[in-house]
Amino acid sequence: MEPFNFNINNNPTSCSSATSSSSDSSSSDSTTHDRSDKIKGPWSSEEDKILTRLVDRYGARNWSLISKYIKGRSGKSCRLRWCNQLSPNVEHRPFSQAEDEAILAAHAQYGNRWATIARPD
Repeated sequence: MEPFNFNINNNPTSCSSATSSSSDSSSSDSTTHDRSDKIKGPWSSEEDKILTRLVDRYGARNWSLISKYIKGRSGKSCRLRWCNQLSPNVEHRPFSQAEDEAILAAHAQYGNRWATIARPD
């Protein structure tokens, strides 16, 4: 594998559930890190910068490849960090009053079944 060059162009990327790599759960890969090497704690700002540069280079789809450049992070962890926090498509704003009311109404009806609540009608 070629070494990663941090001098890359910024390319817009999108994030969806269809972008995950099926090899994230593969244990047959000979380059898989030992579980004791995995980091389960919060991401550092340096890791965020590296992940952003890697997504710019490889796109928001090849998470197993991207994770090989971030010590201790799995492809799934990289995908979740990108899709839920770092992607430019994520709106970082408070919920509106209407959104708050919709969430509370759905919770009153479905309880903590968040996957059901999140499904489109």
